[in-house]
Amino acid sequence: MKLNHFIRVATMSIAVVLGFSSCDDEDKSDPKEKNHVFLCIGQSNMEGNAAIQTKDKTVDPRFQSYVCYAGNYAGQKYEVGDLRSAVPPLCRAGQMGGIGVTDYFGRTMVKYLPEDETVRVAVVALGGTAIDGFLPDLKDNYIKGAKDWLQGYYKCYNNDPMARLLEVAKIAQKEGTIQGILFHQGETDAYSAEWNKKVKRVYDMIINELGLDETKVPLLAGNVTGNGNQCIKNIPNYIVNSYVIPSDGCPGDAQNNNNIHFNHSGYEKMGERYALKMLDLMGIKHD
Repeated sequence: MKLNHFIRVATMSIAVVLGFSSCDDEDKSDPKEKNHVFLCIGQSNMEGNAAIQTKDKTVDPRFQSYVCYAGNYAGQKYEVGDLRSAVPPLCRAGQMGGIGVTDYFGRTMVKYLPEDETVRVAVVALGGTAIDGFLPDLKDNYIKGAKDWLQGYYKCYNNDPMARLLEVAKIAQKEGTIQGILFHQGETDAYSAEWNKKVKRVYDMIINELGLDETKVPLLAGNVTGNGNQCIKNIPNYIVNSYVIPSDGCPGDAQNNNNIHFNHSGYEKMGERYALKMLDLMGIKHD
């Protein structure tokens, strides 16, 4: 026994000198688990309609964004799939507005996560779109009948926004772990059980195409500022692992006579609420 102990101690000492760690002390954690990826899908409030303020231009480097639309962001050219600092806008280069629910979701998340962990978002959103635009068998007819300005949004994603989201998500999976799906859509068409069924189809498609475990990847769906919230509140009746984020007290853009979009403060509150719910689900303590 003494000889075996001597050999083990000697072996450990040599390993330390050579810069190796013992099997007992080896960190077996997957580094991808420290890069938390969130897929963000929806229409105008996910896209972001509040003007970018000076304070928004400073971002914790641990909050990052995958490019889903190639273009010039903060003075630098990026291609689809590139990872960059989450300086707004996050959805599309050159978009109107620029601040949406995702901005303050990410800022709140990194505030409470360990310092060696990141939050990475992939945002595909089109202002004014119905849920049909995200479904492969319905999108072509929907786009064909859409107004010119909405068709322009679809061209940004090669007329297939779901395919673009999945393309970028697969890139993100190479170096991170998809933790959740943020959903904010319904201002246009959340008025029937058919909409709820289509939302489930969108969720199921993401889960299946990316090989995810639905028990581990929740859908967080945000209420809107006006009508349509009853169907949104019904989402958990269709998707077991889903949660509704309330919009009570999140102001709309009254200054611009707009009761569809949140104002900057409303986006901050909604983003924070998304984050606090996600932190709860991850078991991360917060204030």
